[in-house]
Amino acid sequence: ITQEQIATLLERSQPTISLMLSGKLKVSWPMAARLAEIFPGKTIQQWKQATPEDLKKVFAQLKDMAA
Repeated sequence: ITQEQIATLLERSQPTISLMLSGKLKVSWPMAARLAEIFPGKTIQQWKQATPEDLKKVFAQLKDMAA
């Protein structure tokens, strides 16, 4: 899955996704809420604290789902 596809799914821009994955931008509350909707295994509070590595792991799951 591409960053553009992730951005579309999360209703954000590709540059925003890139910044989050690089650690230059933290997960916002609205983004945390969106992630919790798509991936209900974590709470909004847990997504708010997500690291770039956490995001990479979950986005890799999207790739697996698309395959």
